[in-house]
Amino acid sequence: MAARDTGCDRLRPVQHLRPGDHAFVHYGDDEVRWEVVTAFVRLGPARGEKVLVPSSPGVPADEVLARIDLPSRSTVPARERGQLVVSSMREVIAPDGEFTAARQMSRLRAETDRARAEGHTGLRAFIDRGWVRALGADAAVMAARETGAQALFSGRPYTEICAYDRRGFRTVLTARERAHPCTLLERQ
Repeated sequence: MAARDTGCDRLRPVQHLRPGDHAFVHYGDDEVRWEVVTAFVRLGPARGEKVLVPSSPGVPADEVLARIDLPSRSTVPARERGQLVVSSMREVIAPDGEFTAARQMSRLRAETDRARAEGHTGLRAFIDRGWVRALGADAAVMAARETGAQALFSGRPYTEICAYDRRGFRTVLTARERAHPCTLLERQ
């Protein structure tokens, strides 16, 4: 599957994301968060993509898997094949490393290449930005990452959703939304 070279339409449902899309979503309650991540995760294996979910701090991997598996445990085969990986942002950027935009983008680039080498059509990642504070990441560095990340997407089979909980990111939501080529509908 070829990645797209252009940004996506401004507002769309998660089911319409394609390789090369960089999307923003915000939520104000956990039900909405789980609707978006579940739809995004389940589509990945169906499209031959590897899926990476660095969960929000305080949300154990077991809870993430339980939420996205309801009601049918449909992700079990993908997990068993290594096609679905639930981890943490700390694991993605290296357990001993501090967050930098360059480190994160380098690791995601490498993970995309690894997914292709493993025979997948690409990589998709659902990144809940709750980890920003947990890793002590500077808000300005995060903003630079969001606006300067096009190299991750342009001509590459990588798709990313950046999810922001309105309960913790009230003051930066408008700027974060503008930093993304498209915004997902809150309700799927």
